[in-house]
Amino acid sequence: IEYLNKNFGADSVPRAVLQERDPELDAAALAKTQIIEYRFPNSKKFPTRSNHHVTFNPDGTVWTVDRGFPTRIVKLDPRTGVSKDILMPNPLTALHDLEIDKDGIIWVPENEGVPKTEPKLWKFDPKTEKWFESYPFDPKKVIADDTLKHPHSIDFDSHANVYVSYILGGALSVWNRET
Repeated sequence: IEYLNKNFGADSVPRAVLQERDPELDAAALAKTQIIEYRFPNSKKFPTRSNHHVTFNPDGTVWTVDRGFPTRIVKLDPRTGVSKDILMPNPLTALHDLEIDKDGIIWVPENEGVPKTEPKLWKFDPKTEKWFESYPFDPKKVIADDTLKHPHSIDFDSHANVYVSYILGGALSVWNRET
């Protein structure tokens, strides 16, 4: 705390970087830029869209979390523009993130559901397009039951262990792949 207060507190020296000149831009390269926008259509079944996190399979397929209700993940083939909605096992839970591991499996942390349910970490096989396993986030009740538990961001370490941080609940969950 002392270090942070001394170096970044109200009385510290400002550390902003002064931009002395505009960056050089390659006009020829910029002229070749192509921007493609993909729109996920609303429908009676999916009246609201709220895409959040985007990631890619090794083959270039795009996957994103759609936080609209019902909650789902979305597969997009950028070569054709065709998208497909895949409902969460409990489509009344909230989502923020997904990641794809080295084996191509998609991992999705869910938040508490409606009605209140215990959040889970889900595994999805994009080849079969089936949800096939889930893990509870707090099976030993480390976080008090009256605390909101909102798993948020997910990533993997070099051993493919799964890490999930909480936006609420002040926690970090870790799944060891060997155990």
